[in-house]
Amino acid sequence: MLSAAATTQDDEFQKIAHDYIEQYLRSNPEDATELGDHRFDGHLTDYQYFTFFMWLMFAAAAVFVVVACFYKGRTYLQTQQPTLDEIATEPILHGGTPS
Repeated sequence: MLSAAATTQDDEFQKIAHDYIEQYLRSNPEDATELGDHRFDGHLTDYQYFTFFMWLMFAAAAVFVVVACFYKGRTYLQTQQPTLDEIATEPILHGGTPS
């Protein structure tokens, strides 16, 4: 049989273990999610990596906006006269002999 002192110590150990596990899961939300505890799904332990790329994408978008404001499209028209290369290769391409 268990004595009252053993039950009290077991309860104290259970409380300490529960508090430790709760603190661990709160401090390591990725581990908590991996273990199936989804209370901390919206938290990351180290979000500096993501913050860096968020600012990088923001800067890229800002540069794009500035460049887009000053961008002037150009139209390049091709000439209708065949080039010398086209004149020289056309008979070969159509089964003839070069002249």
